Amino acid sequence: VTFQSNSQLQTIDKSAFSFSNLTEITIPRSVTSIGSNSFASCSSLVSVLFESDSVLTVIGSGAFRESGLISIDIPRTVVFIDAYAFYFSSSLSSVTVQNNSELRSLGDYAFESCISLESFMFGSESAITSIGNSVFRDSRLLQILIPKSVERLGMYTFFGCNSLTSVVFE
Repeated sequence: VTFQSNSQLQTIDKSAFSFSNLTEITIPRSVTSIGSNSFASCSSLVSVLFESDSVLTVIGSGAFRESGLISIDIPRTVVFIDAYAFYFSSSLSSVTVQNNSELRSLGDYAFESCISLESFMFGSESAITSIGNSVFRDSRLLQILIPKSVERLGMYTFFGCNSLTSVVFE
């Protein structure tokens, strides 16, 4: 999928590309919301990039559920990653949240059953306050640093994370 450099697209709506054979996409900087199941079951989708100066604020429920993503860099402007956003994306091994992130909440089950997920990095000066239920359940996280801004760590957050050896709270 190719967008012109002056794209004014603001929303990628519900199930827009689900079950497609996309392999990569660069999300235009103008997009503020990726709707529920937008890229769900896109098993060939291995690369999602965000243009610099992205204004994305929401990654909707199941947006990348069961995708083929290998890694993703969450833009600084994202405030909310909804429930099941990356659920059972079995190839996803690395997630990085940019420095000075506005991310406030990881919804329930957001990264559950991401069986290859070994690395999840919150950028410096993270604003996150809530990590929902079962967010990392059954992942392969090795270690994680929980930012000092976190006020809520949900039930079963690390349940079944058999490779997890270190959880450090700032």
